[in-house]
Amino acid sequence: MRTKYSLLKAGSGLIVSILLLMGLISGGSMLSGPGREIAQSSAEINRFGFSIVLTGGWAPWGIPNKNGAVLAAKLSKHGIVLDVQDDRCEASAALTNLQKFTSNLGSKVNIFSCMDVLDAVAPLAKRMDGIILSAGGYTRAIHQRNSNVSNFYALEDNEVQYLIPYWRDIEKFKSVAIVRGDWAYGEAFGVAMENAVVSAGMRVTSHDAVSGDLTALRSVFVRMIANAPDVVFINQAPAILGVAIKQLRSLGYHGAIYSGFYAELKEVLENAGSSMEGVRYSYYSDDNGDPVQYAEFRKQFQEQFGEEPNHDAAIGFDLVKRLDIALDHCRADQAECIQREMRSLALSLIHISEPT
Repeated sequence: MRTKYSLLKAGSGLIVSILLLMGLISGGSMLSGPGREIAQSSAEINRFGFSIVLTGGWAPWGIPNKNGAVLAAKLSKHGIVLDVQDDRCEASAALTNLQKFTSNLGSKVNIFSCMDVLDAVAPLAKRMDGIILSAGGYTRAIHQRNSNVSNFYALEDNEVQYLIPYWRDIEKFKSVAIVRGDWAYGEAFGVAMENAVVSAGMRVTSHDAVSGDLTALRSVFVRMIANAPDVVFINQAPAILGVAIKQLRSLGYHGAIYSGFYAELKEVLENAGSSMEGVRYSYYSDDNGDPVQYAEFRKQFQEQFGEEPNHDAAIGFDLVKRLDIALDHCRADQAECIQREMRSLALSLIHISEPT
């Protein structure tokens, strides 16, 4: 389907929109603590596991994603109940959660939103004739290895396919420094970005993988600044991103800074302070978004949380919304049927993401 991929300045609004052909986006949210089951108004009850990062550096990403999913469950016509568990984006915790979902819920359909755990849980789920639904970052390599995973997020190179031409043709950048995380998606994204930069005839002045270590980041920044890149792309966990941007500015870098959509999170803005001025970040939106449906979703989210829904809440909501529609045609224990229905919905469902 056709969506827009937007570039925004942190806290300042739309800068430019770039058309992007990519996957599945929507909106929603409702709070639920780990393991808490949400009461349904429907007499029908269908239980599924939901494993996601709720603590640590990526919690600001995981919590809205989870909240969107649980709101959709609350509103579901098929009485969807999610057993929410924290996996900290760690494979061992995710495997434990999958075993709990299988033994306690008897569920063959479960949601795992951290890409770093998919290669661990998918083979085990497959041996039990189960499928994995994913609402986090994804790569073609993971999809090729795990046919029982259905993803509702962007692939590793969706963003760079449109960001790099913008840098070259509009911003006229000639050199790029990449500072990305050392987790699975960070690596895949970094490689995709470097390849796209080189293919566009631009120069990569440095490409470093660092996560959560400010001392290491400082060393990277000092070396990076010496090469005078036109633009720096920083991909770090939300808990440290704002501090990293502040540190980069304090070291004297005055060039362009870009990051991902999580740059708009409250934690990032508070940690970066005035250093966030002029930073641009990417954000996904949907050409097919329905303003009426989005307004209703936004109202429900604000009533529950007193704040605006973000992209991650949208993804979580849309995934569970599709699951609810799939249950029109499949029983909860018919994993292959649900996978088939949800993949067909990916091409036809009207999304609720924010219209732009």
